[in-house]
Parts: sequence; C-alpha cells; structure tokens
Amino acid sequence: MEKGITVIVPMATKATQDYTTYPSATASHGSDSITKVQLPQVLNKFRKGEPCILGILQLTSAIVNILFGVIMAMYLDALTFTGIPFWTGILYIISGSLSIAADKKPKTSLMNAMLTMNIISSIAAGIGIIFYATNLSFRIYISYCFYHLESDYVSPSSCEILHEKHTILHNGTIGLMLVFTILEFFVTIITSSFGCKVICGQNLPVIIVQQTIHSNTDPAPNV
Repeated sequence: MEKGITVIVPMATKATQDYTTYPSATASHGSDSITKVQLPQVLNKFRKGEPCILGILQLTSAIVNILFGVIMAMYLDALTFTGIPFWTGILYIISGSLSIAADKKPKTSLMNAMLTMNIISSIAAGIGIIFYATNLSFRIYISYCFYHLESDYVSPSSCEILHEKHTILHNGTIGLMLVFTILEFFVTIITSSFGCKVICGQNLPVIIVQQTIHSNTDPAPNV
C-alpha cells in the first residue's frame, strides 16, 4: 500500500433546506510553500529540532573559525595556506543563515537550499576535523631559534621560552577550532536529518477522503 498523508474532510448532505458548512481543506503537491495539510504533521517535526538555535550555533562556529584563522595567518601557519578556516567558515555562515530563515519562513525552496548547504557543511566540517586533528598530532615543530642562533639580539634560552609559549598558543588555538568544528559537524547532521523529514514528507502523496455526514432535521414521530 502506498504511503501518504491522509486527510478526512467531512461533508454534509442536505435532507431539508438547512445545511451545515465545514471548513475546506486544500492540498497541493510541488508548490513553493508547505501546505496547511502537511504543516501539523511534517513542519512541526522540523521545528522540534530547534533549527533557529542550531543556525545560531553554526554562525558562532563560523565566526570562531574565521577569527582564529586570521590569528593563525599572522603567524604564517601552514594550516592557513589551505584556507580551511575561511572557506569552511563561509559555508557555515550560509548554512546557518538558511536554517534560521527556513525556521521563520518554511518554504520549499528554503528547505531544499538549507538541506543542501547543511550536507555540504557537514562534509566541510569532516574535512576540517581531519586537518585540525592531523595538525595537532603530527605537527613538525621547527624552532624559531633555528633561524636566529647567530643573532646577537636573541639569546638561545630566551628564544626557547618564546618558542614554547608560541607552541602552547598554537595548540590551544587549533584545539579550540577543532572543538567548534566537531560541534558544527553534529549540528549540520542534526539539521539535515530534520530537514530531510520535511522534504520527504512533502514528496508523499496527499490522500483526501471525503466523509459524508447525513443531517436529518425531520421532527421525531410522536409516540
């Protein structure tokens, strides 16, 4: 049996001149807006996932990645040459903005765009997790003092102290970016799952069953 959304519409038949009216139910397939028939069953499932809050989390993750990416670029870190903090941050901003917009205006076009961008952002977050974790685990530390051993202005001991502080700052920054990227990965997965329920729900056929209600206004016979 084909699955679908069943809507029962009561219809009254006239036995006399009196009649009863019922609110009509309309359903459309493939329209640009979520139909009123599908709204209670499908859209409420999407809003249970709090897409607005998830979108704000994505924007926060994007800002953190971009800001710390700028800091890493100032130190000419090899990670910033790939541009990962920047292009992933832009993707997070787009997907987060679409999630917020889809929560406020549930249109089919917004839902499709939100679902697509969240899937792309989840892939980008997965790539970011691999790069950040690799950078923390297999980073080759080249001492700043290696280039200034013959300098009269920097002593080897003080240079090693500066290098150690730089290493701690670097690891802390990459670690924080890794945490927010992991958060972004799970947020995009959750948002995509709830968005998919809306899109899949819209593709289900809407079955309207007209239920006839006979109204008899004839007076009861005297006993």
